This record gives sequence, structure tokens and C-alpha cells, in this order.
Amino acid sequence: ECCAYLNILCGCSLRSVLVSLQHERFRRAITCVISKNFVSDNLSLHLKVRVGLQYCDVLENSILAEELKKVLASAAVAYQDDQNHDNAIASLVLQVGNALSYAPSRMTPRLVNQIRASDDFTPVMIVELVSCLAILQMLHRMISFHIVNFTSA
Repeated sequence: ECCAYLNILCGCSLRSVLVSLQHERFRRAITCVISKNFVSDNLSLHLKVRVGLQYCDVLENSILAEELKKVLASAAVAYQDDQNHDNAIASLVLQVGNALSYAPSRMTPRLVNQIRASDDFTPVMIVELVSCLAILQMLHRMISFHIVNFTSA
């Protein structure tokens, strides 16, 4: 039921992540968190997923990357509406996302000044981006834990 809901909401069931959860209550809680973050509120889903794919490269997590590619394909339709806004901030969002993918210490003074100078990249968007990266980090850890348990069993 959670996978079906996510598939309708974001075009991907994230089954590879949710399958490892044994308790329905945890599965529902994680589904709720994913559903709240995989929407286009202030920052488009398209940009969030592009940052997420960069993050997957850093993590070397091909399982999560494949799931995000499905979300990206589904988000392509809605992206047409966000494209004009995304073009203004895409480069900066991707730079910030890349820096945060490694560690907060990679946020250089130059990058912070670029954020401050931007009228389009708002504080709310930064919070949304950091939140999305945190969710992806949690999903990465769940996948990694499942792989370790599966291969050591």
C-alpha cells in the first residue's frame, strides 16, 4: 500500500528501500516523510532529484540512483511548468547540493555569497534542499543496512 501510494505521488514506488522494513508502522512513517519531501513546494522536484542523483554519485549508491531516475522521468511532465524558475537558480542549487553532499564544511564563503546575492534562491529553498538531502541520506543508510544484512545472512 505504501509503495502504491508513492508510485502515484512521485512516479516511483521506492520498493527497493521499503522492502527492507519489517514493520508496517515504520514503512508508513518513512512513506510519509518521503511524500512530504518529494513534492515541488518552493524548490522543484526536478531540481531536488538532480541534486539527489549527484548525491548518489558521491555515495556510490546505484540502487537509490535508479529509484531517483524513475522519479525524474515522472517529474519531467511537471518540470515544464517549473522550467523558467529552475533556469534562474539551477546552477546555484546544484553547486550547493554538491557541496552539501560531501559535508557542510564544503559550503565555501564564495558559495555563501552567491546564495546571499541571489534573489531567486530563498532561505526556504535552502531548508527544503537540506531536508531532501537528509531524507536521501536516510534512504541510503537503509539500503546499505539491508545489503549488509542480506549478504551476511
